[in-house]
Amino acid sequence: RRIERLLLFQPKSLVNHGDEDRPSDVIPPLTSGLLVLSLTHLRKYALRSLPARSQLREGFLEDVRDLEDPSLGRWEKLRVLDRMWKNWANELGWHQMAGESTP
Repeated sequence: RRIERLLLFQPKSLVNHGDEDRPSDVIPPLTSGLLVLSLTHLRKYALRSLPARSQLREGFLEDVRDLEDPSLGRWEKLRVLDRMWKNWANELGWHQMAGESTP
């Protein structure tokens, strides 16, 4: 949730290219730093809690690496978050934590 909020609510770019309502795809340095801190927590969770050498752990860590990739813009990282939700929500009990019924 925190990572999604960081990507959605980052400051608008000083340079707008004719689209005032849509923030830039560039992630500012402060937001990048906060993302690194949040991703560190996700990585620690995976290394401590997910089964070693499992597809679950490897796939989850691959998604974390994608979120850490500085060459990806904010919209690409939001797509990675969507992919994580679709792939890992049931496995990791995210639906129950969010108070949702499982699909």
